[in-house]
Parts: sequence; structure tokens; C-alpha cells
Amino acid sequence: MNRATVGSRSSLDRKVFLRVVCLGNESVADDSFGPAVAQELRDLALENVEIVESPGTGLDLLDYALNVHHLALIDTIRTGTVPVGEVRQFHDGDLHAVPGGSPHYMGPFEAFKVARELSLPVADDVVILAVEAEDCLTFGKEMCLAVRSAIPEVIRTLQAMVPTPATRAQLS
Repeated sequence: MNRATVGSRSSLDRKVFLRVVCLGNESVADDSFGPAVAQELRDLALENVEIVESPGTGLDLLDYALNVHHLALIDTIRTGTVPVGEVRQFHDGDLHAVPGGSPHYMGPFEAFKVARELSLPVADDVVILAVEAEDCLTFGKEMCLAVRSAIPEVIRTLQAMVPTPATRAQLS
């Protein structure tokens, strides 16, 4: 169910400025956060922003990280260390592999590291915007209010990442 919606004339096989990959499953409680953000972004029709929805993880995300200057991953996270609905921002290098394996088999940053070691054209700038979730396991349950309330903050953060004409000229 990989759905790409192009907000500019770019596509997954051309160099784009900002690709937003919204992760999750719209049928699973708070895991539906990513698809909900994708819909809000589509409604805004931001110029030079490519929006992708994916339930993929780990190495499945590599295709989305290639041939793009800036990559934003939108997802939920369950740490139990911050209030449900709190948005956290992580950059490439902020997170390290968790001993004992990842529930995703390989996390995105590990996958991107492998791609860089293979000299693949991985995004120059990678950021994860993750909202603390309450329940990412219950099929058919609606997203909790605290998580849903984080959508506007994530949208504002993404809008601030949209390249200006001067930035686009520098990157061309």
C-alpha cells in the first residue's frame, strides 16, 4: 500500500527537495497518525513537497531516502518517557541501534547508514518527527485525542522545512 502523492513535478525517481514519508497503518489506533498527517499535507498542496504514505520499515524505506535533499519521516513512537501526544524530533545520528533488535528489524537510520556505505544517493538531511503514542497495536481502534492533537504541530514543523526559492536555487 505504498502511495506516493506528488506535490510538485517530482517523482520517486527524480531528485526532489523535500520528501515527507508518513509511516503507519490507517486501521491501527495511534499508528494511523502518519496517514492522517499525509492527508492534511495533501490538502495543503505544498509546492516542492512530495508526500508518501507507507507501512514499510527498515530497508523498505531506502527507496524513499534516495535522490532527495531533505527527508522527513513521520511516525509514532512508544517510549513511556514523555506524555502521549508529545512530538519529538530526531536527526540522523541522534538515534543509535537498540541492543536486542528492533521491532522493525532494522531502523531507518541503520538502513540509511548501509546505503551511504554503498555510496547510494541518500538524503543529505534526514529528520524523524515522532509523536508519543498510547496504542499502536489495536486494529480498528481510533487514534487517541492526544495523538490526533499533535497533527497541527507536525504540519507547522513540516511547513517550516519547505525550501524557499533561494534554497532551491542553491541546491540545483
